[in-house]
Amino acid sequence: MNNIKISVIVPVYNAEKYIGRALDSVLGQTYSNWEIILVNDGSTDNSENICRLYLKDERVNIISQKNQGVCVARNRGILNATGDVIVFLDADDYFCADAFGVIASQWSTDTEFIVFGYNEIHENKKVLAKSILDLVDSDKKIMKNNAQLLMCRTDDWGAPWGKVFSRKILQDNQIAFVDGIFLNEDRLFNLQYLKQIDTVKYIDKKIYNYYLSNDSVTSNVFDVEDSRIVENSEKCCKYLSEIYNEASEQEVVIKFKFMCVKMVLWWASAVSDIECRKLGEQFCNKYGREIFYSGMNLDSMVDKVILNLCRKKRYALLRTPIAIRRKMKAMLGKR
Repeated sequence: MNNIKISVIVPVYNAEKYIGRALDSVLGQTYSNWEIILVNDGSTDNSENICRLYLKDERVNIISQKNQGVCVARNRGILNATGDVIVFLDADDYFCADAFGVIASQWSTDTEFIVFGYNEIHENKKVLAKSILDLVDSDKKIMKNNAQLLMCRTDDWGAPWGKVFSRKILQDNQIAFVDGIFLNEDRLFNLQYLKQIDTVKYIDKKIYNYYLSNDSVTSNVFDVEDSRIVENSEKCCKYLSEIYNEASEQEVVIKFKFMCVKMVLWWASAVSDIECRKLGEQFCNKYGREIFYSGMNLDSMVDKVILNLCRKKRYALLRTPIAIRRKMKAMLGKR
């Protein structure tokens, strides 16, 4: 087995309910060559005190900072990492016991990026196994374009967890989370990284447990009744367009923009403030027209309908089915 050192970066903010479980999952690994960097992002609860209980293990490191957000926290973790590879762990998630052993066995001198499957754990104890191989072209398992398009889905494959990064590639190319962006910042980070590499290894083994709690930041982001999501989405589209500026990369840019349109549309359908809703609908119309005239092929009939209605400003026809889908997801315990 390859004896690579694994750096685990954990941003911590008011996570006293879960952080102990996350840390226990690291200390309980069957593979021992690792370090964990806990970045306490100005927690006001008992999170830091819980973290300090684990300092008796010399592989555990704590960095404390005033509250600056998850992007700054993760970036600080990257700068302080000393391992060969970097993995991210959210404070309310946890690893399977053999996770690091699997990573070490799969990483070789020519490996640049690994994407794993994961388990989605619901508060009602329901477990959904997410297979990466269901989404990857079986004839192109090492092609990075598969991974780039994964970042343009509205599900959780764009998260930084469930992946293994080369620390050298991250630091040599100054790849960082974009501060000032609160949604899709993880997808932009992954796409920055994918820009710098040639191959991706897809492993179906599920070594990460993603805990979907009702009080998670992600699950509540669409309930915020202000226009931040529109401004945020504009920033994301502009940022990616500047990075992916070659003709061969435009499929990724267009699909990313369409993902943003669907997210904004989902948010706007629930917002009661009329002015906020108008801002969202203007965003959807602007990018809907751009996407339509780009000639991008859409496999899903639902996506074709969404795009055409956005282009034609027929938002009222979308609100009812979106509201019904939102209620169904809530009943099933999904986001």
